[in-house]
Amino acid sequence: MVSVIIPVYNEPVGLQHTVDSFLHQNFPSEAYEIIIVDNGSKDNTFEEAKKYEQQYPHLIKALQEASIQGSYAARNKGLEVASGDLICFIDADMTVAPDYLSRVVKVFETDQPDYIGCEVNVYTDKNTLAAKYNQLHGFHIAHYLKVDHFVPTCCLSVSRSVFGIVGNFDHRLESGGDYEFGRRVFKAGLKQQFAGHIVVQHPARWKYSSLVKKYQRVARGLMQLHAFYPEDFEGREGKYFNKKKYLPKNPWKVYKSAKKRQVLLKLWEVLALCFYHIPITYHSFAELKKTPAIAKPQRVLEV
Repeated sequence: MVSVIIPVYNEPVGLQHTVDSFLHQNFPSEAYEIIIVDNGSKDNTFEEAKKYEQQYPHLIKALQEASIQGSYAARNKGLEVASGDLICFIDADMTVAPDYLSRVVKVFETDQPDYIGCEVNVYTDKNTLAAKYNQLHGFHIAHYLKVDHFVPTCCLSVSRSVFGIVGNFDHRLESGGDYEFGRRVFKAGLKQQFAGHIVVQHPARWKYSSLVKKYQRVARGLMQLHAFYPEDFEGREGKYFNKKKYLPKNPWKVYKSAKKRQVLLKLWEVLALCFYHIPITYHSFAELKKTPAIAKPQRVLEV
């Protein structure tokens, strides 16, 4: 049995895309379930989730996590009712191929890992610098797993037994909960694996404001990790204090990265993207200054 858990907040259209892709799996319908967890949406997202539950009562469950605001709390809520031996997490705006579940299950049956991450393809139909920047700085799953021993929850599949060993996600974290959870799994000596032949589709953020909000959330998450787990994450926020983060990128490296990821760039876009990260990094640093004193690092910006 496989349980697919989808946390969602104010994303009715994205939820439809995600759920619809899971309704067309070449996998026995009696062998998996879809659990939608609304995290206190202020629009009609939960109503959309309930419509799916009513239409597919034997396949879909629609829940609410309204007491704790946060995606990790929503995922934990889904775990409370999940009946699967295998748990697949995905975000409500992503889509999968019809053979996604079959491929995931085959990896667990063949290699017997405890924790796997798959490839994430960031795509866009928007011709904006923000979208192209997001494509260039998307998900590097194999690197995350090799260096930091985690994969993002948007492409994470875990054996149910893992949660009995290391516990659930830390709901206190606004961001970085997947990072902290993955480190617990690694420390427990459980088998982690990258399944690069399995791909999930992730739409790019195509507005500059969306990118800023994302990186501000990541910055707050790093500071929370620093506060709650100083022995493991002290200094991780230091990248925002490194003056090199505020210098322009090498145009040739930007071009090569775009070519590798099949992102078409004009010359002016290459040059613009050399500077694009600077205000985003500064906004993230400014967000750190708003963090409660317990989470502030004792450092001075080196710039």
